[in-house]
Amino acid sequence: MAQPVSFGIKAGAPLSDLVNATSVFAGPGGFSYTTSMTGPYIAGPTVEVKLPLGLAIEADALYRHLHYTSNFDTCFLCGSLAGNAGMTRTAAADWEFPLVLKYRFRAGRVRPYGEIGAAGEVLTNVAQSGFTQSFNYSGASPPVNAAASAPAELKQRAVAGVVAGAGVELRLGFLHFSPEIRYTHWGAPQFVSYLGALSSNRNQVEFLLGIRF
Repeated sequence: MAQPVSFGIKAGAPLSDLVNATSVFAGPGGFSYTTSMTGPYIAGPTVEVKLPLGLAIEADALYRHLHYTSNFDTCFLCGSLAGNAGMTRTAAADWEFPLVLKYRFRAGRVRPYGEIGAAGEVLTNVAQSGFTQSFNYSGASPPVNAAASAPAELKQRAVAGVVAGAGVELRLGFLHFSPEIRYTHWGAPQFVSYLGALSSNRNQVEFLLGIRF
């Protein structure tokens, strides 16, 4: 017997940043610091296939925006004021593809549920822009613009992880509302900077609201 299939949208807010940004002191006169900003929303389509015994399989395609800015100033010979400085801005589209097995604990209009599964994460449209500038005791050189589609700190565009979550499904007419908290642990970092000022946050927490028809 064919199982019912429902479609809808899922939207919410990340409760953790995609990257960890810190300041790093790299010897006399040298430093690097990064500020990060994860987009305030996450959203995308969702589909669910109902199975017997309160089980269901759900697949999502969720999008959010990633942005961070890095500044560095490295003085190799501080006595003669020789080194370089610069700034870069990096942006990317972050796509998350969870596939979870759900279990609803009881029938009715209000149904608590738990879920567990796997997810893939893919970065697209990665772009970095900025400038670098060299200096020494006699002065500074003109700034040099820099641009890259594969920043040095980007180690891999795609990673996989495990997913767990819990929520409540509310039925109002033909609509199903599903607020939930979802946790994802990624198996590998996507970003790791040379000085350690930037690294991927491998533990992600999100609040999501699903609306299915």
